[in-house]
Amino acid sequence: MNDRIVASLPVEHVLVCPHDDADNCACRKPKPGLLYELAASGGIDLSRSFLIGDSWKDIQAGQRAGCRTILLRRPYNAGVDAQFVTDTLSQAVDLILGELAHDDTDDGLRH
Repeated sequence: MNDRIVASLPVEHVLVCPHDDADNCACRKPKPGLLYELAASGGIDLSRSFLIGDSWKDIQAGQRAGCRTILLRRPYNAGVDAQFVTDTLSQAVDLILGELAHDDTDDGLRH
């Protein structure tokens, strides 16, 4: 799946946690370790970033890292609390572009 993502989207690299829940590592979602690693290595401001996911673990990792969160609505994730919810990845991209345009014209206050 990661190879398909890199081949079809302008993605520079993919980080993967090789552990399972029993390992209790900092990089396994819902812990935000991989997001912190990416932010440190790429100079990324997580507070200005978006995390798109389809599970509570994705959304919780994003929230813990201080990202804005977008849940892709699926039958199995009812009740997951994200800042935004969309049906498709394309809708999530449109939402992000709209939010970024809003940020650029905003008075610095989140409404």
